[in-house]
Amino acid sequence: MIFKRYLHRSLSYSPLVELAFSHFKPQEKNAQKPAILMLHGLFGCRKNFHFVGKALSSDLNTDVYSVDLRNHGQSPLAKPYDYITLTKDVIHFIERQMGPETPVYIVGFSLGGRVGLLSSLSKKVNIKKCISVDMPPYPLSSLDAVLVQNYNKMMEIETRTVKIRKGTRKWRDEVLKEFRNVPANKSNQVALYFASGFLQVKNNDREDKLSRDADEYINYSMPLLEMPDLFQKVMEWPDITKLNRDEFSSVSRSRVLFMRALKSPFISSDYSLLSKHYPNCTVEEFDTGHVLIGEAPKKFYQQTLAFCLDE
Repeated sequence: MIFKRYLHRSLSYSPLVELAFSHFKPQEKNAQKPAILMLHGLFGCRKNFHFVGKALSSDLNTDVYSVDLRNHGQSPLAKPYDYITLTKDVIHFIERQMGPETPVYIVGFSLGGRVGLLSSLSKKVNIKKCISVDMPPYPLSSLDAVLVQNYNKMMEIETRTVKIRKGTRKWRDEVLKEFRNVPANKSNQVALYFASGFLQVKNNDREDKLSRDADEYINYSMPLLEMPDLFQKVMEWPDITKLNRDEFSSVSRSRVLFMRALKSPFISSDYSLLSKHYPNCTVEEFDTGHVLIGEAPKKFYQQTLAFCLDE
């Protein structure tokens, strides 16, 4: 059953894909102002930044773009799925949709933070500032329990260890209950973030009765069963000294803000590790777990706004 269900979602190879995006336009167009690009996390999509993007566009009177990375949201499903490939997709998006000379500020959460950091090394685009939310520019030695536990819950539902039927009146409540019961989820906002990969799939609202082989249970938005090495890829970090020098610099000229979640294992207390390739960086600490945007939304927004405004 699982093989039949995912046969149509088998990932093809594509070195570059066109990313789906949302565009929040300012009330008054100002060509002098940098545009903002928002990059979601490992289990997210561009909808996670809808309200933040809209608010930033209004408060800064500038264009804000939010994209779905490959294998997320409405963007194409494709291999490979690694940081360099994701970064090249984003650079291509900036060139096509924002302009290679346009000054850009990137705000990236988790996986998106890493992609933003690599994008700031690109010689093809003009990244002036980058915010990396709880992700450092070096390999990870371990994963946060919030990621592992929620991934395990996703896989329980995907492999039908936990069965939630499509199209029922209470399927959304069942999903939220499952994620609220994940021990690492300390708030409803965090549970909702990880549950959203099920809640945003439109076909989960439809009861499937087309054939005897029809799948009657809900699906996740990402092809997780096609990505068995997902965590391995996330923990890796490319050797910046070996990147193509025609495309990437070895040292970023961008101003970088690392938002560190103190209850997360990802960013080490040795902040000198951050400045090796990102010398113009600062760190803001949050007394939260990894999903700091959900745990401290007000402080996250205030710090993001201040960093964008600071000359």
